Amino acid sequence: MDVILFAFFVLLLMVLICHNKKAERSGFVSKPTEAEIAKYGGEIIKNQHLLQVGFSEAKNAMPWMDAVVYEEARDLARKNKLNSSSVGLLFH
Repeated sequence: MDVILFAFFVLLLMVLICHNKKAERSGFVSKPTEAEIAKYGGEIIKNQHLLQVGFSEAKNAMPWMDAVVYEEARDLARKNKLNSSSVGLLFH
């Protein structure tokens, strides 16, 4: 009986730890709204010089940014195609 209770306690503890790790994730959990896209797009254009410096610097200035958005925005910036119309496509 004690072994079953101990196993249940360990399982419960692991579930709680894993649940808290999920809450700490950064990036987009759901699709951003149009207002968020406009806000994030403006931030990317304003801070586009950070796209060439590195991901950690861009992430410090724009904490919502994930690696996929960073790479796509950086690619657009390299091609001189990063503008208000193209930045919205990063989130769709």
